[in-house]
Amino acid sequence: MRVLVIQHHSNSGMGHLVAPAALRGVEWGFVFPLERGDPIPEATGGHDGLVIFGGVPHANDDARYPYLKQICALIEEFHNERKPVLGICLGSQLVARTFRGKVYKAEQSEIGFYGLGLTAEGEDDPLLRGRAPNPVHLIEFHYDTFELPRGASQLMTGAPYAPVQAFRMGETTYAFQPHFEATPEQFREWLVNAKNWVDREHPHLPAVAEAQLAQHAEGARDFAHGVGGAWFDLVAARRKD
Repeated sequence: MRVLVIQHHSNSGMGHLVAPAALRGVEWGFVFPLERGDPIPEATGGHDGLVIFGGVPHANDDARYPYLKQICALIEEFHNERKPVLGICLGSQLVARTFRGKVYKAEQSEIGFYGLGLTAEGEDDPLLRGRAPNPVHLIEFHYDTFELPRGASQLMTGAPYAPVQAFRMGETTYAFQPHFEATPEQFREWLVNAKNWVDREHPHLPAVAEAQLAQHAEGARDFAHGVGGAWFDLVAARRKD
């Protein structure tokens, strides 16, 4: 099976998803619209699934990043063809936007590990069922959030200023606000690269980041391997239909 990946930054990509993908023989097609100016495909082509990772753009900032509208159109193409979609962080916000969910600046940014709850629908979801403790602690690195699109199933909850943390649209399109793919190495690099923002909004975090990793990194990795693997299995199953 072949999966298309839209990756905004070279340091914000596969992470923990490499292992479950390799076990299943996934082939990749990469698009880097921000760093390399790669064009966004207009159709699903020979790809069986779509992953959209995080990045610095605001999901509604078409003036500075006109390709965002094209990503939304591509998400809709995959969804309509019932080819699985996985949006993470900015990717989740773009999925929400695609299905008319309001994306807006949160009252408070989230950086670091946060405890996220599974809803009843989340506990029964094919990807999450039996693969996540409740709550589960995952890495967040965002300043925008979104409302649940009409017709979507909310899978995970968060703080009052970012209450929708994951949802499913239909049977094949998933959106996760947390960076469940992120490795400890990626997290450390993001903290360095975003130092000014981190120091301004979460000045306590650098002092406790390693303690957070020591406490939660293993569980986050297991979540990524389990849920990521289940998503790749969904791609394989849809490919056979």
